[in-house]
Amino acid sequence: MPSGCLRILVVDDDLGVIASYRHVFERLAKVEPKAGLAHLEEELFGAAPASTGSVSKRLEVDYADCGNGALHHVEAALLDGRPYAVIFLDVRMPPGPDGLSTAEAIRRLDGDVHIVFVSGFSDYAETELSARVRPPERLHYVRKPVPPANLRKLATTLTVLWAAGQGA
Repeated sequence: MPSGCLRILVVDDDLGVIASYRHVFERLAKVEPKAGLAHLEEELFGAAPASTGSVSKRLEVDYADCGNGALHHVEAALLDGRPYAVIFLDVRMPPGPDGLSTAEAIRRLDGDVHIVFVSGFSDYAETELSARVRPPERLHYVRKPVPPANLRKLATTLTVLWAAGQGA
């Protein structure tokens, strides 16, 4: 995989939800490498993404169906020198570690990744999540269901922010 990729990890125990994410992000896999994020940046920021400090890199999306699988992906990505920019994480994932425990473990491994809690129902208040998974500026919340266009725009915005922080 080229080093110019920006990476997203999607973590949800419901395989139907993972299939929905795949559908939402599938158009990113069909575009030319230099057009992938540039196209979505144009959709989000307007007709001249170059003036916003555009990062025209390809987007790679991986999937895990549990917290332990997510940790495996994050560890492997860091060892490979290709960390994730954004992780979309379900809060409730029985059995095994829930989203909060997974996010805490991810944060211990990677303090730069943007974590997006995505859930229709959570056992935790947003204040508890943000108190336990720092820093708050790299922690986000979305309620299911999420319109596909909003999900793509959020992914684009956060990958651009992450890349800007990495000196890309």
